[in-house]
Amino acid sequence: MDTHDGGGRKDCVAMPFHQVKGQREETSRLLPQSELGFFLLLLLRAKMIEVVLNDRLGKKVRVKCNDDDTIGDLKKLVAAQTGTRADKIRIQKWYTIYKDHITLKDYEIHDGMGLELYYN
Repeated sequence: MDTHDGGGRKDCVAMPFHQVKGQREETSRLLPQSELGFFLLLLLRAKMIEVVLNDRLGKKVRVKCNDDDTIGDLKKLVAAQTGTRADKIRIQKWYTIYKDHITLKDYEIHDGMGLELYYN
């Protein structure tokens, strides 16, 4: 990363920079435009969550995944832990059956949330 040398650089963009861990510190840095997309990707990075799935037959499965994963991705992770094929798994909450192509974030599934696990 380039540092600001006092001169006006046209290939850099001023962005506020926050430390991710530790004390929150606000400084100003110049980022080359080639690294701007990567920086924004880090800011918008998916959050890691843990979802608890209960099959109501005595088995509870805890799965760590990203909140931008799809229900189909979640089924694959559950299948890896339970030994059941992913296409034989149905995930739902009350009477809402979740569709494979929609993300957990879109369904507003958050960290620690419990879902129902059924086998077709």
